[in-house]
Amino acid sequence: MLTGFDSKWINVLYLDKVLKYEQYIQACSRTNRLFGHEKPYGIIKYFRKPYTMEFNANEALKLYVEHGYESVFSSSLGTNLSNINKYFNDIKNLFARNNIIDYSQLPSSESDKRLFATLFNNINLYIERSIPECFNWHKKKYDTEDAGLIEVQLDEITYDQLKLRYSELPKSVNSGESITYDIKPYLTEITSEEINAAYLESKYNEFIKDLSNGATKEQIDKLLNELKSQFAILSSDDQKTADRILEDIISGDLKFDSSKSFKDYINLYNRNLLNNNIDKFCESFGFNKDSLKKIMSYHLNENNINRYGRFEKIMMDLDYNKASIKLEEMEGKKIPPFKIKQKVSQLLRNFILSGGSQFK
Repeated sequence: MLTGFDSKWINVLYLDKVLKYEQYIQACSRTNRLFGHEKPYGIIKYFRKPYTMEFNANEALKLYVEHGYESVFSSSLGTNLSNINKYFNDIKNLFARNNIIDYSQLPSSESDKRLFATLFNNINLYIERSIPECFNWHKKKYDTEDAGLIEVQLDEITYDQLKLRYSELPKSVNSGESITYDIKPYLTEITSEEINAAYLESKYNEFIKDLSNGATKEQIDKLLNELKSQFAILSSDDQKTADRILEDIISGDLKFDSSKSFKDYINLYNRNLLNNNIDKFCESFGFNKDSLKKIMSYHLNENNINRYGRFEKIMMDLDYNKASIKLEEMEGKKIPPFKIKQKVSQLLRNFILSGGSQFK
């Protein structure tokens, strides 16, 4: 039996002889190595004396694990799938209470966002535990030993929608005092984006084709509902843009080009919106448009926004007269001159970090 090989990816250990105590621990810890969230659990198959080996495993773990040796074992498939259904049902109720259809946006309150983060983390925990027991998205029903027949209520498309909402959770409170949500960084990676985008694109092409062939109002409304039901895979900002595109197509304001995809139009509209926002922002405060566009192209964060003095250089162009008029319009009161630079500096910072969305 091989016990000196560390594998990051192989998660099944086949034991062909009886082991006790330190021999068992060494075999498991070496050959059945864990690898973070990508391989949090492993499988051990006994070819000889399985009941004896189960007893030996428990005895070895009692001896070498300091606290709660039972936690070393993954829960059963029935328990895992039942918990996936339970926490998904809790998420459905949470979004329903907030009148959010198709998981298209996050709840508005901080407490509900925190609850969503916790529930989604729990779902992923039990999905990870189910994978070594042959869980996959293509299979809906499982005949488990401990819980009988279980049908998984969560499907892959809905999971990806929830994962996108999860990635949109704020990383910290506005004041920056503390982390608000328990966010697992690896879960914010959207791995199925290409698949979902292709499906959304196909629904858009169906809509354009039927619209071009003179569909009735009832048919158009049905097509719109089918298309919009897929918007949850888009970010909140892109959903608003997509709605605007469809409105322009139906009204005739947008003469759609068959060579452009729906995603092309979303990017085009977003780019035009950003340019308009930059123009309005610079006109309001006297900043240089090219300088602001350049700094925004770097996609900066709080830590590097003023690297090489880029932020301060833009602030040097501040027109105090324009800024005074705009701030008075925004706040409905006269702003003392000594507060103008401070307020505009915060507005500029928010504008850059939000990608140009935080300005009216």
